[in-house]
Amino acid sequence: MFYNNVLTIPVLLIASLIAEDWSAANLAKAFPPESRSSIFAAMIFTGAASIFISYTSAWCVRATSSTTYSMVGALNKLPIAVSGLVFFNAPVTIPSVSAIFIGFVSGIVYAVAKAQEKMKGPKAGILPTSVPMSASSQSTRDGLRN
Repeated sequence: MFYNNVLTIPVLLIASLIAEDWSAANLAKAFPPESRSSIFAAMIFTGAASIFISYTSAWCVRATSSTTYSMVGALNKLPIAVSGLVFFNAPVTIPSVSAIFIGFVSGIVYAVAKAQEKMKGPKAGILPTSVPMSASSQSTRDGLRN
């Protein structure tokens, strides 16, 4: 996460210097003195929140699997789609309803498959221990055995 964000800084900085107007008049217009501190506080808060979201996303993938994380990401859009049909007078068409239905069915199929996988018991992984470890730690452990 850290390196991904650090690598974007030069690209965003160059794009900002090329595309944005950094004149004093434009900065005074964008950041009026009476609300400047609250704007900066909001910017800091949203930056910290995005770091937290990135960290929790990485933790979720590590705790479950990338497939489960992806499936949850896709399924959380379905209630929003249904509320759009119900509350916002979006056109209710056969393709929209069938797409939502297929999404719900795919979630049920995935949940049933995961439940059946758990009922089979723990499967043997690549590592000889049940404790996950990095490749370098495993190499060190293998070197000590020889």
